[in-house]
Amino acid sequence: MTSTIFPASWINANFDVWIGHQEDVAAWDLLWDAREAYGKAADAREKGRENAPTPEALKAALESLLTAEGSDWSWWYGPEHSTANDAEFDALYRKHLTGVYLALGLTAPEELAKPIKRMPERAYHLYPSAFLKVKVDGVDSSYFEWLGAGVYSPERRGGSMHGRGIFPERVALRIRGKSGFVVRVDVFPESIVELEDAEFRIAICAKEEVAVVIHTNRGRGEGIFGGRRAKCAC
Repeated sequence: MTSTIFPASWINANFDVWIGHQEDVAAWDLLWDAREAYGKAADAREKGRENAPTPEALKAALESLLTAEGSDWSWWYGPEHSTANDAEFDALYRKHLTGVYLALGLTAPEELAKPIKRMPERAYHLYPSAFLKVKVDGVDSSYFEWLGAGVYSPERRGGSMHGRGIFPERVALRIRGKSGFVVRVDVFPESIVELEDAEFRIAICAKEEVAVVIHTNRGRGEGIFGGRRAKCAC
């Protein structure tokens, strides 16, 4: 019999989507404060204290509180998921928490008037701007070696459905001269070391499509394969 409780989550068998990020933390902290306020009000009513809220007020506050306790709210906070309605969703969550205080005749915390959700981190593009020499040795030996490279850094938020996606931190393109170029892929170290028997595929489209496949195992390259198609479909 196990001595620990296993996370019963259908996402990676952990709770990373719902906790940890500063947006998640802020959302849970505000929920905790609202629940504490409700608990004190309910206790005051039970003990018959003066100025305790009415049963109707407690019922309304509890309804708002239970609505805000749904796990789907923190599904949308943090870097994993995003939609075009982030601002509306965020405002609705804070409205439910504010409703707890209003029903109890209390002043809602000022933090509930401020958005929790940050703007999504969009993909970053930078076109090559110079011809420079690069030593292909797998070592970032100098800041200036890759200065002027074209850079693509992908968007790291997903949509409504969760997937096991591990993105490269950035892809850099260095033009070595009029007849060649070098591609550099930077990955997140904490992600790549977890992957067994993984591969990266890079497709470069021009008059022909050139595909490069890099096999890795727990952070170590195990083979590089290349090929090309007669016609680019990108």
